[in-house]
Amino acid sequence: MAELELKEVVKIYPFVDPKKYLFSRKKAKKALEEQQKKPYLSNEGVIAVQKFNLAVQSGDFVVLYGPSGCGKSTVLRMIAGLTDVTAGELTIDGEDMEGVMPEDRDVAMVFQEYSLYPHFTVAENIAFPLKNVHLPREEVDRKVDLMLRLLELTGVRNAKPDTLSGGEKQRTAIGRALIRRPKILLMDEPFSNLDAPLRMKLRVMIKKVHQEIGTTFVYVTHDMFEAMSLATRLVLMKDGMIVQQGTPKDLYRKPRNLTAGLMTGSPEMNVFRDALLLRDEKGCLVRLYGKEFPCPGLLPDNRCGEVILGVRPVHMELVLGPGDTSADSIPCKVLLRESVGTEVHFTLSTALPETDDCEIRVVVRAENAPADLIPGREVQVRPKMEEALLFDSVTENRIG
Repeated sequence: MAELELKEVVKIYPFVDPKKYLFSRKKAKKALEEQQKKPYLSNEGVIAVQKFNLAVQSGDFVVLYGPSGCGKSTVLRMIAGLTDVTAGELTIDGEDMEGVMPEDRDVAMVFQEYSLYPHFTVAENIAFPLKNVHLPREEVDRKVDLMLRLLELTGVRNAKPDTLSGGEKQRTAIGRALIRRPKILLMDEPFSNLDAPLRMKLRVMIKKVHQEIGTTFVYVTHDMFEAMSLATRLVLMKDGMIVQQGTPKDLYRKPRNLTAGLMTGSPEMNVFRDALLLRDEKGCLVRLYGKEFPCPGLLPDNRCGEVILGVRPVHMELVLGPGDTSADSIPCKVLLRESVGTEVHFTLSTALPETDDCEIRVVVRAENAPADLIPGREVQVRPKMEEALLFDSVTENRIG
């Protein structure tokens, strides 16, 4: 186990050198054009990671989550020593890692691809990192047996990689990384090539392994459900920067800004940008589509005016059926109905005069979803304002 800290870390990748494309100017031009599309550039090149500050406690399971190209894998590679840090400080157990070679950092990494030795059995692949440590044969066998049991690979210990399933191959790769008990285990989207049921099974197994051995994990994914279910600390990233970090529960309930709110939860949060915050003798209320909804609780200041209202699909309530009317609900039309196990997901379109059409997503329990609520039918919805989020219309930071 180890403590990891990154202070004001920056990574800049130099612009493409045209000399590398000596025989193909078109390729050089295309490569440069691709770099110019990146959101942040400097005179030195493309800024992949900027002002990155992260402190990981010993035994934490930290998940870096964000869209492709946001710098997650770059951070992982800098921790492993595979990529140099352009600026800032990266320390492990208080020791500065500048100039320290990857093999001297006591860090292991599991990649998206399995990279197993095809001529070795599962047990031999897992034991390979111990070959040069000169441990007694009995101790090596004991460590391998323990890892095989933890990862449920006992039944295939003598199998070669080409006879294994994708999940068995990835578990073998994880076992090979963990066998020497590294201070930090880095995992770069290890389950992205696997089907959904297998990914769920492996997530449970990884959490069990983490609890058993207590190694510090830093895990990269672009799958929101995977990030929320695995992390003890979740780090939201966008454009090479940290949007917000904390426990999954805190990020879901109290996103710092609209970006963080949209990055957590599935389906994505409903966003109403034309909401108006008002006050009367009874307190706060939000006007939306000409309807007024009481806003429970006091806000920290006396602000009024335009705000952005965010409501998670599970906090949108189906109120009335076709043909009914209500002063505090929004008339809509069903665009799409999706049955997802114990839930039904609705995509609705607002049907109010003199307003732009806006899609609203609603999630309800399957037993509470009217059977006749199919595409084309009318329905009314109401936001549960005690669960709603308010954001500043200019800065998009959360209010309250």
